[in-house]
Amino acid sequence: MTIFHKRAFIFDMDGTIIDNMAVHVQTWLEMLSGMGIHITAEEFLTHANGRTNGQIMRMLIDENMTVDEIRLLASRKEAHYRELYGPQMKAVDGFYELVAQAKEMGIKLAVATSAPRENVDFVLDSLAIRGDFDAVVDAEDIEKSKPDPEIFLTAAERLGVAPEECVVFEDSYSGLEAARRAGTTVIALATTHEAEEFAELTYLAQVVGDFSELSAEELVGERA
Repeated sequence: MTIFHKRAFIFDMDGTIIDNMAVHVQTWLEMLSGMGIHITAEEFLTHANGRTNGQIMRMLIDENMTVDEIRLLASRKEAHYRELYGPQMKAVDGFYELVAQAKEMGIKLAVATSAPRENVDFVLDSLAIRGDFDAVVDAEDIEKSKPDPEIFLTAAERLGVAPEECVVFEDSYSGLEAARRAGTTVIALATTHEAEEFAELTYLAQVVGDFSELSAEELVGERA
């Protein structure tokens, strides 16, 4: 039996690196309400979190929306989100420390997010963490969104490691399932959901409230 030692950490962004989902949901629900579509925050997080803007719009607004219609509506929504979230942006507790530990150990790092590139730039540059990552995969780099494993397989490929050598940090059901399908070790962040809600996901290695509960050395098992 082949034993894989962990050589890379892959981070989702929204709800993982930053705890911003409340603002995302607020902007989505405001936009949808203005179109006569009313859903709860819980319904949105359960069914839409982790998916691309196009998927969400075709699921919740009109399955026949064109690419141009999606692009225009998404641009307006995301601009409003960035305006609201910018002043309060901060990394989830323990993130910087875990990244520093991983870099010291030679662990490769990637971001794998369904967010549009403008939002990725917004976060990486605002937090000054772009240089910490060896690879970044966003919505423009994939054809199939979570729960399809493409995004994590792409991140592993760009890092030059096997999926089995990766630890993925995620907060959404669709993202956790995508990481499982990719064959990675999966850790859930209880930021957008209560920890108890993940109880039935027996494949999870750990469920934590934030990164301060984690040690890079313990996650890897031995130095890279």
